[in-house]
Amino acid sequence: MLEVARDISCEEDRQLCRVAELVYFCLGMKYDRIGIAYCIDLMEPAGVLAGLLRRFFDVFPVCCKVGGIRVADPLAGEDEHGSGASGSCVACNPKGQAEILNSLNTDINIIVGLCMGIDCLFAQASRAPVSTLFVKDKSLVNNPIGAIYSDYYLNEVTRTTAPENV
Repeated sequence: MLEVARDISCEEDRQLCRVAELVYFCLGMKYDRIGIAYCIDLMEPAGVLAGLLRRFFDVFPVCCKVGGIRVADPLAGEDEHGSGASGSCVACNPKGQAEILNSLNTDINIIVGLCMGIDCLFAQASRAPVSTLFVKDKSLVNNPIGAIYSDYYLNEVTRTTAPENV
């Protein structure tokens, strides 16, 4: 794996984008089956990615909401009986995503926009190697590195104090 990764990183004739690096890496590793664990918020780019990868590989996208596990929506307030939230939402299921991709014997799993922490749980449960391709960032249009180059965001992070309950 390291040899293939070095071959790609040492490519000097052309500058490869991350998607091209993924294709070359998977070809170099002789992978056939690629899993995509994606967030529902990034369904469209995940679909475009899946279509592109299908030119070379068998691709298996799995949405974060797989399994339809309903949980109380903490923002919905109490119901008419004063017991808990009045609404519910479908929870992310990173373990379920990993279990499905594990059962499909994927060679590598690609993360597309899974939330912070959810991505860790997915990677922990995946039997195949995991790489993150797209990262979701709600305030920086999915470009989290932008915060490093922004005095505004750096000041926000350093000014924020940790919650007392943590």
